Amino acid sequence: MANEWQRMSEILLRALSTASQNMAFDYVETIAAFRSDAGLQAKIIRQTDGHCCEWCNEMAGTYDYPAPRDVYRRHDNCGCTVEYVTGKYRQNVHTRRAYQARFSQDESQEYRKVIKGAKKDFVVPRSAEDKEIKANRITTYEDPVYVSEEAVIGPKALHNINMRTRGAIREWGMKDPEKLTIVILSNDELSGAFGLYDCVTDTVYYAQDIGNDAAMKAITGAVDVTERHEMWHREQAQRYMASGREITEETRAQYLQDLRASCKKIIDRLGIDEYNVSRISRYAYDMYRAEKFDEVEAEFKVFGLKGNENGAEELSREDIGT
Repeated sequence: MANEWQRMSEILLRALSTASQNMAFDYVETIAAFRSDAGLQAKIIRQTDGHCCEWCNEMAGTYDYPAPRDVYRRHDNCGCTVEYVTGKYRQNVHTRRAYQARFSQDESQEYRKVIKGAKKDFVVPRSAEDKEIKANRITTYEDPVYVSEEAVIGPKALHNINMRTRGAIREWGMKDPEKLTIVILSNDELSGAFGLYDCVTDTVYYAQDIGNDAAMKAITGAVDVTERHEMWHREQAQRYMASGREITEETRAQYLQDLRASCKKIIDRLGIDEYNVSRISRYAYDMYRAEKFDEVEAEFKVFGLKGNENGAEELSREDIGT
């Protein structure tokens, strides 16, 4: 009888403790809102104790503030912890215990999970034949980011690709960064290319391998070459449209013809010719011979002319006529 009474008491105490902890999230939301309004980026991190139910497993993860209210909730006898985080400051949502914490590299970056949502059809424009693919929206990103059904990519790799792409957009002051769609494809789906920008739909397609920093650095000499190259193609398209011309599926061929003629004049002014273009890259040399001067300009923007102190900085607004 005594053992039964002790067991019932423990159950009651745990239930009361859980109920009181569930009332704490309103307080933490108030503090988080205050810090967020003050310019401090807030995160909510929910972790399981390893012995939890299916619902808790689904709710575990890192969320940008404001997080859904269900993230804070705990059922009776729940062992999950929910913490509010800004920088090195952490506060337990339920106990209100606050402390300074040391983070591992992966934890401090807080890579978003690759959670697939609604499916969408895409048509990848290729010179030989357009390729139709299906991709899922990644729900943990506010901006439109998709991963194809055949691609495999982890949270860190996707985070790095997205950040490097957005960084190039900021670097060159492009308009409407939120309208750009990023789609990660398998290597086979992109037919051996690392990236492709579609000027009609404002969509950039990347091969999943560009998320492998070590491999990309070994191949291209830097981890962000593909993202910067493709975003310069976006700059070229915006430059063209700024002159009052449209880019549609019907005018795509005319756009490329006009763009390559314009880029040829630019690289001529820079003194780039068939004899020194290989100092940019082998790809630039191949594209020069193919008269795809838009590709040569993009390679110059990324690499510069090797042996030239100023490198890519020579490609100024004056050079491109804007």
